[in-house]
Amino acid sequence: MTSTYAERSGTQPASKSTVVIIGAVAALAGLLFGMDIGVISGALPLIRAELAVSDVMREMIVSSMMLGAAIGASLSGVVSRRYGRKRTLTVSGVIFALGALACAASWSPEALVGARIILGVAVGMSSYIAPIYLSEVAPEYIRGRLISFYQLMIMSGIVLAYVVNALFVDNGGWRFMLGVIACRPF
Repeated sequence: MTSTYAERSGTQPASKSTVVIIGAVAALAGLLFGMDIGVISGALPLIRAELAVSDVMREMIVSSMMLGAAIGASLSGVVSRRYGRKRTLTVSGVIFALGALACAASWSPEALVGARIILGVAVGMSSYIAPIYLSEVAPEYIRGRLISFYQLMIMSGIVLAYVVNALFVDNGGWRFMLGVIACRPF
């Protein structure tokens, strides 16, 4: 029989409403992950026009987030063991916000690549830690639902990114598309 982290550590298990609230907040990481994946598709044609980027640079802009995600996922195990899952998720949220703002403020293709690497670190950290954290805080009877909710939030984030793209495409607003990710609660 499996148990939650709270049960193994001898602390009092959280109430169902507390677990649902914690799960919903942690699942926001999935929403941001999905938005980061989806938003670049709408922003890229506008970036290409404004910053005059080549095909190779466009590929670097898109793939740089995955490089950052690999770095973030690699570091997140060590960071979470040292500082805890909740703090690691909080740090990931701060990095998300800073990375999104840096993307929106990018003045060159190279700066955008660097900002997307930073954003990728947050994606990697949260995609590694959020499901672990959810499985640790959730009682057995709701654990699967919370993990499924995290996955649903990733897909919802992709859909939301396409909505954001549609809203800002006529304004040439790629900066808004990439920066809107910073406009969420921690």
